[in-house]
Amino acid sequence: MPVTANEMQNYLAGAMYPAEGPELAVRAERNGAPPEVVERIREMPSMDGADAVLARIPQD
Repeated sequence: MPVTANEMQNYLAGAMYPAEGPELAVRAERNGAPPEVVERIREMPSMDGADAVLARIPQD
């Protein structure tokens, strides 16, 4: 599922970085991210920002 930079910024709005994937997944879920995106984020290591998270989401 393609995700734009704006969408990722919205999904992760209010997150404090660096943050671990599970913490970011909770934030994304609360901010309306689709379940597929939430699960991808949950598996991530510590991230420094929304752009870093977006870079790890496949854009097929």
